[in-house]
Amino acid sequence: MNRKVFVAVMLAVLTTGFGLTAYAQEINVWVGYGSTNMESLNSYLGLSYTLDTVLLSNYSGTINHLTGGITLGIQVTYPISGKLLGGFAVSYQDSSGGYHLSWVDTSGYNNSQDLQINLNLIPVMAGFSYTYPIDKKFTIIPGIYAGYGFLSGEYYSKSESDNPSVTPTSSSESYQGGGLVLDIPIELRYKISNNSSLSLKLGYRNASIANIKEGSDYTLWSADFSGIFISALGSFKF
Repeated sequence: MNRKVFVAVMLAVLTTGFGLTAYAQEINVWVGYGSTNMESLNSYLGLSYTLDTVLLSNYSGTINHLTGGITLGIQVTYPISGKLLGGFAVSYQDSSGGYHLSWVDTSGYNNSQDLQINLNLIPVMAGFSYTYPIDKKFTIIPGIYAGYGFLSGEYYSKSESDNPSVTPTSSSESYQGGGLVLDIPIELRYKISNNSSLSLKLGYRNASIANIKEGSDYTLWSADFSGIFISALGSFKF
């Protein structure tokens, strides 16, 4: 999916989502952290680092693997029957990683190589949840949501040297992709008033994105946003 189509889809989704809030019983917003399982991409980073160092002897470096990132979102829910609720959700999750490498060449000049990969996923989902009141203040709310996740990101690489005869180089590329997303959350909610509450939400996300385009080609790695997430959530009733 190219960038223009991606932006058009997200604008349509957000417009529809905010339009649906006019009929919602409740709006939930959250922010938190989500782990990821980027084994394929992290292996690619490790291989790239190894290839960059294979001819070097006097070097130092660090690799930052993609392990997770911030997650935030908005959800609208509607009563279906009794304590059963239906809902729509749009969320965001990111994950970043890369490496830095520095060395001294045979002429005594300092050199460096940096590579950075930034990915984000925007799932658009629908699903169901069920409310289990514990007492007048606390409620447990398990749920299940499924939909499609839009992936985008960028790759950036640069090489520098303090040797005046060496010209610094840099390159960049964008990523686009998408795939099915499944969330299984459970929420512990504390009632503040009749119209507002605070919650702690835990859950598991399954979101493996296999086909990712880098320009006009496909990457040699996949991006897996599957993992555990934890969020602080605010709820507002109408």
